[in-house]
Amino acid sequence: MHNLVIIVFLVLLFASLAGSTGIGGGGFFTPVLLIVGILTPHEAIPLSKAIILGVATGAVLLNIRNKKVMYKFAFLMEPFTIAGTLIGVQLNMFLPGTILLVLLVLVLSLTGLKTLYSAKEKRHHILNGDDCSQVPESSAETQKSAATCEPKSFRQKCLGIVGALCAGILAGSVGIGGGLLKVPLMLELGLAAEFAAGTGSLMVLFTSLSTVTQFVIFQRLGLLVALGFFMIGFLGSLIGSYCSRFLSEGYKLQIVLAGLILLSTGMISMQWVFVAA
Repeated sequence: MHNLVIIVFLVLLFASLAGSTGIGGGGFFTPVLLIVGILTPHEAIPLSKAIILGVATGAVLLNIRNKKVMYKFAFLMEPFTIAGTLIGVQLNMFLPGTILLVLLVLVLSLTGLKTLYSAKEKRHHILNGDDCSQVPESSAETQKSAATCEPKSFRQKCLGIVGALCAGILAGSVGIGGGLLKVPLMLELGLAAEFAAGTGSLMVLFTSLSTVTQFVIFQRLGLLVALGFFMIGFLGSLIGSYCSRFLSEGYKLQIVLAGLILLSTGMISMQWVFVAA
């Protein structure tokens, strides 16, 4: 693998950002491995999933301890995400990568812009004291506030299921963790930002574990290399989760998330150009 030191530094940096927002980070890791590491897409995507697994593991350990996980969201969405990864892994093996990358760039562009717009609206509502994502100081009050924003209508539940299935397909096919889509989706369903990040990390953990297992079974992933990058992702996630406490207002975390999604979209576009060349 070329430029190993640079790759380790970039993976650690993006892992810390991903760990603080619950997005997994595949939109960063896959382009880094392709462009800096000069790997092929079929080499980079499985390795990216191993890094995502490390990021999610570190974030989940801290978020469960801090009681920032909403299990009802996870139980609603994750089974459909895992089902989507089964489809996505097969698509990764048979469909041209260009088709998948074009679809991913379009979806992430819309998601990032919508998340940024929602963050601006949420900031306005919080300043006026009329938004359920405004987080009280105590942990008990915070959980109660977040619980009032759970999906209750049939439309909300269907949106969560369809979104989770699509996130799983993209996770398995192009190497993202699924959180790039599911965290904004949970925000759209009304979950407070820090709970969306914590719950997203839990779902990314299961999604990435499922995908990594499939890549190992199909002999697409070397265990020793994967373990090394798993540990880098794990360490970066711990750093990022610690730093996320400085983003106490939900809209700040949401703005960071939107910025990361758009940055990831740009990097994936660069990846697309690099692969096409």
